[in-house]
Amino acid sequence: MNEIDLKDEVEIENFYQNLLNEYKLFSCKNDEKVFEFLNSLNKQERHALVISKIMLQSSFSVEKSIGFINYNKNN
Repeated sequence: MNEIDLKDEVEIENFYQNLLNEYKLFSCKNDEKVFEFLNSLNKQERHALVISKIMLQSSFSVEKSIGFINYNKNN
């Protein structure tokens, strides 16, 4: 995975958009809910998601994240 500058908002948004595209390409059980959740995130939440994805790499799962679990309970 390429290193990105976490102070660069453009790089963070590009990384986030790439993450969205990954979910479009690879199906998962909760596709629609995942897209709704990812699109509901504010700037700070997207930044946290990017950091999580970078740090955890292939171990990262949106579906298992606390944010997604809470989103699912409330929506």
